[in-house]
Amino acid sequence: MNEAIGNTGRLTYQQELSRSIGLVSSVSITLSAVTPAASSFVLVPVIINTAGTGSITSMVLAGVVGLFMALCWAELGTMFPVSGGDYSLVWYAFRVLSPSLAGLASFLTFTMMLGSIAIIPAVLALGTGDYLGVVWHVQPQITGAVVTAAATSVAILRVRRAAIITGLFLAVELAALAVVTILGFVHLRRNPIEFIIHPVIGTANAGSSPVGRIRNSVGEAD
Repeated sequence: MNEAIGNTGRLTYQQELSRSIGLVSSVSITLSAVTPAASSFVLVPVIINTAGTGSITSMVLAGVVGLFMALCWAELGTMFPVSGGDYSLVWYAFRVLSPSLAGLASFLTFTMMLGSIAIIPAVLALGTGDYLGVVWHVQPQITGAVVTAAATSVAILRVRRAAIITGLFLAVELAALAVVTILGFVHLRRNPIEFIIHPVIGTANAGSSPVGRIRNSVGEAD
């Protein structure tokens, strides 16, 4: 985008990219990037099984942090309507202060994003393979590769078509989350707040034990 200085003295831009998607499509793509269903069905069970139900508190705090991050992105995206991801926003935000600092901060942001982009899709794809393996007896690696290829084929489409397909998948994800949430509240056996205040962790015999309590092989507390 060509740069220009507006009447306020702040850096503005002349629009050159076509605004081909609207608010609904933009929100759909953004929410799909968070993968709400995949995160809930693949990542959250692993976290709870590893750290116990007390990890729910950390997830709530992470949601609060995510809310403030979203507000920062909204302000930066409005001030610098450029493409390229978070690292480009970091560069534009810091370059008035110091071009050298802007380049370093942008490169570090790009490096962190590259690391997460390489890991997160693989984890979600393998997790999808584990779920589908209950229905079809296929190796999770093969299913994960197929899921990754299908997602890539959608990502390379024109943004408007990709937004429509992504929105449909997002609707399915939200419907699945709604069904699981309703079933969970309908079949409550204990107060869920109790598991947060007094966290427990799953045991090998499908039971639960207080977090931090180590048991030996005969079931007695050390």
